[in-house]
Amino acid sequence: MHLLPLLLSACDPTASIEPLHQLPGDQLAPPMALQVGPLVPGQPLTLRVDGAPPRSNVYFGRSGSPGQTCPPALGGACLDLAAPLPLVGTDVADASGVAELTLTLPATAPSGMVVYLQAGTYVRGTLYKTQVVTRVIGTSCSFGDLLAEVSRPGGMYDQDRVTHDDSFVYTSFSSDMYRFDVNLNQVGTPVSLPQAGNHGLSYSAFDDVIYNFDTARNIADISALDANSLVVVAAANTGDDTGGAFVDPAGHVHLVRRSGGSFVELDNNLQVVGTWGGGITGMDGEISANGRHAYHLDLANMVTVYDFAAVGRPSLGSFTIPNGGGTSIVDIAPDGAGNLYAVDRNAGVLHMYDADDGLQIASVSLGATSEPVAVDYHPGAHALYVAFYNGGSAVLRKYCAY
Repeated sequence: MHLLPLLLSACDPTASIEPLHQLPGDQLAPPMALQVGPLVPGQPLTLRVDGAPPRSNVYFGRSGSPGQTCPPALGGACLDLAAPLPLVGTDVADASGVAELTLTLPATAPSGMVVYLQAGTYVRGTLYKTQVVTRVIGTSCSFGDLLAEVSRPGGMYDQDRVTHDDSFVYTSFSSDMYRFDVNLNQVGTPVSLPQAGNHGLSYSAFDDVIYNFDTARNIADISALDANSLVVVAAANTGDDTGGAFVDPAGHVHLVRRSGGSFVELDNNLQVVGTWGGGITGMDGEISANGRHAYHLDLANMVTVYDFAAVGRPSLGSFTIPNGGGTSIVDIAPDGAGNLYAVDRNAGVLHMYDADDGLQIASVSLGATSEPVAVDYHPGAHALYVAFYNGGSAVLRKYCAY
């Protein structure tokens, strides 16, 4: 389905493309970042780029999915958007590298449709481009807007205890697991988890179970709970201290070893089938919403990306995600659409990064007294669920993802 056209009132589709402006001297451009407001049918929309080469022509494109397209307007260089790739407008960056484009979204634009946007410029044979930004038409919120909140008495343990399936969000308050709908209305009654020191939760669509991980004894005790009844159906002990876990599309469980930074891989019967990765101290692991990439977070805020679609799961590279010089990034959540979210426990901040290179896109404070300990992205709700430990109470909040 084509979105025709994103811009009706601010751009002439028959207009010719201007030649690219050249950078003066040998000036280098900083990393480019794209900011996109909410996509509301019939309402204005502002696209802003920071960090473009000064006085360069910045081209704004959109698509219905990520991919790769090489438009002639960019000298044949490629953007990370699938064809067809309409260029919805251009703006000449000012001396500070800022380019802005104000559009009007057609009133007939279909609500619920996902749109992918990116901007780029081609200067002296070099392509400069922003991250890909994902928006859902009809979603009026912006990144970090608080949408819902629920709290329960009792504390939470140190790490990663939020997961989801298509319909529900699961979290552990103290040693009990709760189930909520995507708007954080409680569904059913909580159940007691089989281990007291749960360190993580991860849902497996392969067999419709929720895996609970415990490191209270410095080893990974794993229990699989039926997602419908939350009754334990299997349990195991791998003997490895784990810093986090995720489940891949084939139903295999991957535990992040704190020592050595490798992944312990188990089949869906909780039998160890091998290890992979390694080389750095493990902190957490997560797989993207589309199941293609795995992200490994270490104690120094370095993220290593692995390709799950390739034989051998090769590393695609590493980057360090900035958080003001601290080392308190405790959980990450990729959305499968080019964004990587993280929570900074000590600073009480929710960050958004480019999932390919770690470029910081946006940050939002979650409150001076907040202590976020986990974040999970729900693709169906297009939302982030952040768990907090606030003294004697545990809090789960829903935030707008983009």
